[in-house]
Amino acid sequence: EEEHFGQTLDRGLVLLEEATAQLKAEKKKTLPGEVAFRLYDTYGFPLDLTEDILSGEDIAVDQAEFERLMEQQRNRGREARVITISVFDQVAVSDSVTVTKFIGPDALAAESEVLAIFGNGSGKQQAAEGEEVDILTAETPFYGESGGQVGDHGTITTARGDVIEVVDTQHPTPQLTAHRSRVKRGRVQVGDKVGLLVDPEHRQRTMLNHSATHILHSVLR
Repeated sequence: EEEHFGQTLDRGLVLLEEATAQLKAEKKKTLPGEVAFRLYDTYGFPLDLTEDILSGEDIAVDQAEFERLMEQQRNRGREARVITISVFDQVAVSDSVTVTKFIGPDALAAESEVLAIFGNGSGKQQAAEGEEVDILTAETPFYGESGGQVGDHGTITTARGDVIEVVDTQHPTPQLTAHRSRVKRGRVQVGDKVGLLVDPEHRQRTMLNHSATHILHSVLR
């Protein structure tokens, strides 16, 4: 990580040196905010670091343009969060779904019923092959992301032989567990009786990483 960050900083310094040389050639004293923002966004240069490096050259930074670009980035981030939250809000107010029973942490498999399917910002009765949806069931062995531990991966299968890949598990509310899924074969529909199987290797790696994080925090403290 340290070596990678060092390489990133080196590439950023090259960009800054080139921009500084161009400013000197043009007899200008202000670095465009776009360059400062690229240094921050791509190469990890905080604005004050860029300003410190340029201070010896008597060059200032166009802070107004930098802040404008930063605000655009914040707005994009807020829009992305709103899209996610809007789906969760619909899940939370659904009359058919109020709570998902977690049968873990030791269980890696279970049978349950599909209570709701959400995709493209709305609820739906079924999802076909290739679709990416959130699936909610009455019970689940899947651990939803919380407490610093990422969500489980695995599969959901129906009695018809349909296969749904679970790529993430999230908690839209503390009582609900949403299986972020991709329909790999066939279809899935509300009311289906399904088998849920957690990927044991992913679960084990996640648990080890989570434990290692706690150990690291303890040592640092």
